[in-house]
Amino acid sequence: MVLGAVSLAVALAAQAAMAAEITDPNEGGPFDIRSVHATRVGQVLEVSVSTYQTWRSVLVASSPPPLVLGELYKNRIQIIFDTNSDGVPDYVGVIVRTKHRGLRMIVEGPHSNIQAIKATRPDHYTVLVKLPDGSVANPTHKYQLAAKSVFFGGPPDHPKVVDRAPDSGWIAIPHA
Repeated sequence: MVLGAVSLAVALAAQAAMAAEITDPNEGGPFDIRSVHATRVGQVLEVSVSTYQTWRSVLVASSPPPLVLGELYKNRIQIIFDTNSDGVPDYVGVIVRTKHRGLRMIVEGPHSNIQAIKATRPDHYTVLVKLPDGSVANPTHKYQLAAKSVFFGGPPDHPKVVDRAPDSGWIAIPHA
């Protein structure tokens, strides 16, 4: 029994070491990022992005979809993946609400077909994506990511509001 408790404590400590989180200051935008949290659970990477304000329908995709994601999804939350840790984005996951399939993260990059990964909304401020093992945005080595929100519809002098978390640099993603 004691051995089981010690094994559980070691496993929990190891899992705690497999998480990374950053908070971002409130810059006052309508889609301003509060925090980004990444946790590795086995080979699955769980990434959550929380905002300071609630959001609901601002992520709806336009219809019919054009060929370029940036044209399709005006308002968006993005998770930017630097899978070789060179400081340059390799893949971008765009989180949107599709008309028939709910929240999805559409991942695109230079060396992949577009992948659609289910996203959920654990509360009114947060989106959560679980990247499975084998996803191009979840490699088997250490890498880094950042989050970005883009909102159109701000004041006339700033109709496009962009926030990045962290403001510069990256979040190091732990790997077993």
